[in-house]
Amino acid sequence: MDYELTPVAREVHETLQRLTDWAERNRTYVVEARAAYDELHAPDLADAGGV
Repeated sequence: MDYELTPVAREVHETLQRLTDWAERNRTYVVEARAAYDELHAPDLADAGGV
């Protein structure tokens, strides 16, 4: 038996794929932004390596 995505499943797959692509392209920016935020708002955590 062959399986096929429904139109709704195809739409959500396309949306999630675009989000994944964006996250991969912007991974460095996101990591840097999180570190900068933590440095300002939770310096104790930043000093401990985020633990």
